[in-house]
Amino acid sequence: MKFVCLERIKAMKKVMQIVLVLMVLICIYGYAKSETTISLAQEPNKYESNKLDTWMGRYGFTDTFEHNSGEINYFVDYEIIIYKDDGKYYAELEGNGWFLQTRSLAYVEGDENSIDIIFKSSLPGDSLYGIVERYEEDELMLTLSYDDSELISSWHVLRKEHPIFTESEEEIKDIYFEKLDESITLPSALPSYRKMEINSEDLDTWLGAYSYSELYKFDDENVDVNFELIIYKVDGNYYAEFKNNGYSLRAQDYSVLLQSRSLAYIKGNEESIDIYFKKTLPGDSLCGISERYKSNELLLTLTYSDSGLQSTWHALQEEKPVLGESDEKMEGNYFKEMYNRTAK
Repeated sequence: MKFVCLERIKAMKKVMQIVLVLMVLICIYGYAKSETTISLAQEPNKYESNKLDTWMGRYGFTDTFEHNSGEINYFVDYEIIIYKDDGKYYAELEGNGWFLQTRSLAYVEGDENSIDIIFKSSLPGDSLYGIVERYEEDELMLTLSYDDSELISSWHVLRKEHPIFTESEEEIKDIYFEKLDESITLPSALPSYRKMEINSEDLDTWLGAYSYSELYKFDDENVDVNFELIIYKVDGNYYAEFKNNGYSLRAQDYSVLLQSRSLAYIKGNEESIDIYFKKTLPGDSLCGISERYKSNELLLTLTYSDSGLQSTWHALQEEKPVLGESDEKMEGNYFKEMYNRTAK
């Protein structure tokens, strides 16, 4: 009898030991989990830091290089807008020029002294949009840093967009970009510009990017104008963004004739649309000074006909020197599709 009791006591001790070990393990796991949760909750989001507020604004860099003929210079023009949305920092990069048409969305990391601009995706208006991403996601494009009061640019994969830099294997680091605007409003890619109620028919067939460029003589100078039009849809409403750069090209240098950026809304149908001015956007030489056109002024009409895409110029005619001097209605095959989201 004593032997049986002794065996039962030993068995109960083993069970209690196992239960005790399990309780200890559960406690350790619970503590570790709570510590992990606390540490994650306390860890700041790498995109969220008021220290980057000083970087918000618009930056630009323009470069020229001589054509083989020696008669004119080609140019490349870059613009970066850094902004903050919902506590996170983003950058929109735009490149225009000789065989260059790029639009990229990036996110920003860093501190008040230096930031990295890291590729996220291509944007409408990029010549590769809808075909392939221009870079790999999370690729480092550009680093901006301050050396005393000088803004230093370190080119990474963005160097592929520069006709000279792309051929060099050396580090490209010097004074290139400059800050153009300290107090910029949110850029056009954010919903703040798109909160307008516009009743329109189904215009999905017009979604995409369009362009028109021309090199011609005006007042004995070579003039290069480059129009870009992006049509998009947000919350059932249709919008257009215009961009126009005009340059006077000379043998040794160039000068800027016009820089315009406009937000517009669209009315029409599948065959024809009217594009109406809404507001001037950052990057326009008049932004913050005055509106380029009157609100609701008709800028341009696009129509599909048997002869292709027809452009009828209205107020937008003022942005092209030759057309601006004419009192006649300018109509013809000007704008062409660069990219369309839907098949017609």
